[in-house]
Amino acid sequence: MQQRLQAAGIRPISNVVDVTNYVMLELGQPLHAFDYDKLKGHSIIVRRGQPGERMYSLDGVERQLTSDMLVIADAVRAVAIAGVMGGLDTEITDDTTSVLIESAHFNPASIHRTSKNLALRSESSMRFEKGVDINGCLLAATRACQLIQEMGAGDVVRDAADNFPGTQKNPVIRLRPDRVAQITGVEVPQDKIRDIMKRLDFSVAEDGNDFMVEVPLRRGDISLEIDLIEEIARLFGYNNIPTTLPEGATTEGRRTFSQAVTNKVIDIMTECGLSEIITLSFMNPRVFDLMDIPQDSSLRRAVTVNNPLSEEQRVLRTTMIPGILDILSRNTVRKNKDLAFFEVGRTFTPVEGEKLPKETLALAAGVMGKTPGGWQVAPSDMDFYYLKGVLETLLDSLNISDYSVVPEGGNPTFHPGRTAAILLAGRKAGVIGEIHPNVADNYRLNERVCMMEINLEDVIDLAGTIRKYSPLPKYPAVERDMAIVVNRDVPASEIHRMIREKGGALLENITLFDVYQGEQIKQGFRSLAFSLRFQALDRTLTDEEVNTVLANIQSALQDTFKAELRA
Repeated sequence: MQQRLQAAGIRPISNVVDVTNYVMLELGQPLHAFDYDKLKGHSIIVRRGQPGERMYSLDGVERQLTSDMLVIADAVRAVAIAGVMGGLDTEITDDTTSVLIESAHFNPASIHRTSKNLALRSESSMRFEKGVDINGCLLAATRACQLIQEMGAGDVVRDAADNFPGTQKNPVIRLRPDRVAQITGVEVPQDKIRDIMKRLDFSVAEDGNDFMVEVPLRRGDISLEIDLIEEIARLFGYNNIPTTLPEGATTEGRRTFSQAVTNKVIDIMTECGLSEIITLSFMNPRVFDLMDIPQDSSLRRAVTVNNPLSEEQRVLRTTMIPGILDILSRNTVRKNKDLAFFEVGRTFTPVEGEKLPKETLALAAGVMGKTPGGWQVAPSDMDFYYLKGVLETLLDSLNISDYSVVPEGGNPTFHPGRTAAILLAGRKAGVIGEIHPNVADNYRLNERVCMMEINLEDVIDLAGTIRKYSPLPKYPAVERDMAIVVNRDVPASEIHRMIREKGGALLENITLFDVYQGEQIKQGFRSLAFSLRFQALDRTLTDEEVNTVLANIQSALQDTFKAELRA
């Protein structure tokens, strides 16, 4: 017996314990032997652990029990963790003269939960987690008593005390030979099917052309007809099943529109020189304090994980920004200075009355330091305007033209004067700006950090993947420069929008090429210089046509923004 146990990877301990382990391997039913004289009241019961209750398991470790755990207890205390491990106080020793053998059936989910919470895995718990034969408890205990008596290790003094109200019936499954042929692709003779079922120790009865198969409860892996067909294919021989081409309707596998746009976003961000990162969806609630997020902010309403792997992963993220900041910080302390990262992932927001949170696909990016530069190109700062250029490249590549970036304050994570809201179709979809110096200090970042976060689902709603190309124009373009003086509080984007609106179909392109504030401009104002290109596809434009459009633009700017032409 000891040799067989060693061959199975189990260390022999004593004659009684070896018998319980041997029967576990033989019948699949875990057993436990108690020193009967050490049990208070000479009895055992199954109950839940009590708050604050502790016991030493057989491995010598003190275990903290909870009310979610099942324990075997005597009249006073817990003496075993049900289905997992026995207790040290009642173990079998060389001085043991009376033995109580316990054989039980436990709910697999309960044993799995107890084993996980205690970080304690055993041969017993692994079998209970997978499920054992509920009718096999008495058989296993009887077999153990038989072996103990045969080897002269003890005498059986009385019958078993059984608390099971009655045996549970074996399930009966209908097995159709036609279905076997359909699934396996080969006609298995009915005599062969019947023989295979009997070889598995399954009772078989005929019902017309079908078989009614009674499956023993020890085969908990078989509950459906398809499970029986799998057993037939295994024992009939996979090599006897012919190789055939797939039949039936086939569909072309392709990405959804959302997946295609998301992949294109990743490609564009990579082409812009940013490196993709993937961070965990879990985070530490402490990051809300590091980001200076107010206590009443909706971002603090995070989904709490019931069984986190660690304190650092206790809640689901409500924003992508902490992940980028953490990666920037990790690289900075390792002397990496010029950094540009982006991530596409999901944020999670709890929904009142719903079990599952709302998941939102988002894009976040963060840059700091300088661009690498290149041949005849000097490195430049990766600042707000650099990141804004990345955003514009992304949206333009997705054929999204209805967007704007407008100044915004009030976000404590970002610098109050260097932050803007990203508007898509007039609706706020994200934020872009420089991280607040206090937040940068919290993450040990000594340089300016610029970041953006945008709702990618809003981007997908407006994106177009098909570009329409026009033939090259046959007629020349007319270019005009226009410099205006306007209050410096007026965003350049509003001026740009007005010029585009009033320019009509003839205005082909607008470029802001100069911004000036100085002695020649009165206090509180600035000069904006635009280059305008006019072009028609069917004719050469005259000066009169261009001058008329320019006059309309200038008149609209003066009426709306009190703008004046600069000489």
